[in-house]
Amino acid sequence: MMITSQSQAPLQAMPQAIPQAIPQDIRRIGFATTNPHKCQETQAILNRLMAPLTVEVVPIETAQTVEETGQTFLANAQLKLAAALSHPAAPLPEDLTLLMAEDSGLVVPSLAGTSGLSPFPGIYSDRWLNDETLARRLLGDCPHEPLTYSHKCQALLRLLDGVADRRASYQAAIAAVTLPEQHCIEAHGHLPLVVAHQASGQGGFGYDPIMAPADRPGQTLASLPADVKNACSHRHMALANLVQQWQR
Repeated sequence: MMITSQSQAPLQAMPQAIPQAIPQDIRRIGFATTNPHKCQETQAILNRLMAPLTVEVVPIETAQTVEETGQTFLANAQLKLAAALSHPAAPLPEDLTLLMAEDSGLVVPSLAGTSGLSPFPGIYSDRWLNDETLARRLLGDCPHEPLTYSHKCQALLRLLDGVADRRASYQAAIAAVTLPEQHCIEAHGHLPLVVAHQASGQGGFGYDPIMAPADRPGQTLASLPADVKNACSHRHMALANLVQQWQR
């Protein structure tokens, strides 16, 4: 059976699933990710959006590493979803009501063109600092392996030294397929930001310690309570769009 899809990336038929019993008031959603922070945040957001139903987000690993060769966040999300459908590391649970994949990242307009990337860092948000020459210029000659998001935050602040325009945004794209109907959904989210001048806060992950919502520039996302951050995040907006389409 082929999946009915309006997206550009064709998705293959599902592999054999594992039958499981589950209460009717619980929705299990498969998330093609190995990032535990994204899984936790997604589950918290969906439980708020879909109350009084209870949502359990199940991480789905693929048998092979997905090469993110797409030129947009959505294209990469579609690649991850296709891999989770056709080559999961283990059979998909039969009781999944939705399988989703997401790609997201940071865009800083004033840095467009840096390292030849436009938007910057865009789809390369996780790996733009892998350029050894650039890393040494921004972080010094001392070794920084493996590079962490703390290093990436530090390097980004160096790039913005003396730059007046510190606008940025988090962007997220979700590709999902309903089960067992196998209809595809595409959803997007966007959060306007301002890059802080220094890191602050102990929460969040990624670039959160140096990113402040545009409507509250004095507080970074990492300094906000998790429920407050989740309520305004790009992921919340994308998931709200997803749920709206799913429940039509």
